[in-house]
Amino acid sequence: MKNTHFLPCCEINYHPQLCPHNIVLVQAEFILLRKVASDNYSPLISNENLAEIRLATEILEIGTFYNSPCGVVELEKNIFADNSDFELKPIREGLKLVSNRDEATALARAIEFNHWVKHRNFCSNCGEILTVAEKETAKICKACNSRFYPVLSPAIIVAITDGTKILLAHNRRFREGLYSLVAGFVESGESLEQALKREVFEETGLQVKNIKYFSSQPWPFPNSLMMGFTAEYESGEITPDMQELTDVQWFDFDNLPLIPTHETIARRLIDYAISSKK
Repeated sequence: MKNTHFLPCCEINYHPQLCPHNIVLVQAEFILLRKVASDNYSPLISNENLAEIRLATEILEIGTFYNSPCGVVELEKNIFADNSDFELKPIREGLKLVSNRDEATALARAIEFNHWVKHRNFCSNCGEILTVAEKETAKICKACNSRFYPVLSPAIIVAITDGTKILLAHNRRFREGLYSLVAGFVESGESLEQALKREVFEETGLQVKNIKYFSSQPWPFPNSLMMGFTAEYESGEITPDMQELTDVQWFDFDNLPLIPTHETIARRLIDYAISSKK
C-alpha cells in the first residue's frame, strides 16, 4: 500500500481566514470543486484562488496535505465564485468526480469532521453545552466530565463470486439499470464477518464462504466507513428482500450491467474479484 499524502489532525483547531494552504469549501449539501481536467476535479482550493470567494466562518483544520495545512469552511448561502474553473456539486456526485485517492480522503474527512463538530454541541448525559478538548479530537462537558469523540458507523460491502459469475443487486434508490454489490451496516456486538453473512442472507437468501478482507473507504453520509470483502457462493437460492433490493442476479464476468464508477470501493471490488478469478 502506498503512503498517504493526507494526514488527519488529532485535535479541533480553528484558523483565521486564509491560514491553511488548501481549503475544502462546503455549502449545505454541496461542495465547491476546482476543475483540473474535463473529467477530473479537485476539492482543494489554494489560497491564490480564494480572493473571489466569500467565506462565512473561520477555517476548521482537518489535517495536512503534502505537509501543508488543510481545512474546511462553509460558504455563505448561495455565494460562490462565478468562475468556469469552479463548480458547485452535490456532495455525493462530487465524491465521484475526485479521482485522486488522497484528495478524496481529504474531502471525506472535511465533510465528516465538519458535520460532527457542527452538530455535536450538547452533552447527551446532562444537556449542558460542550467545549472543545485540548490536544485530542473530542468535546467535553465541564458539568459532568463526559467526553465525546467522532462516531463511525461501520458497514460491509462484499463481492460474491461463483465460478465465472458475480452477484450484483439493484437497490431501489439506484437509478434505472445500475447494479452494485451487497452492503449493509454492522450491528452492535457483531464481527465484520458475522455482519457480512447476515446481510447477504437477509438481502439475498444466500450463504457464503471463504470471506477475505479487501480494502476500505470512508463514506461521509454522515459517518460511515465501508469495509470491503470478497466471498464465494456456498448455498441457497436468490431471494431478494424487496425492501432494499428489488433485483439480484448472477452476471457473467464478460457481460456486466451498468456498475458503479471507478472511484468507488464497489467498483474496485468488482474489478478485483473478476481479475483474481481469470
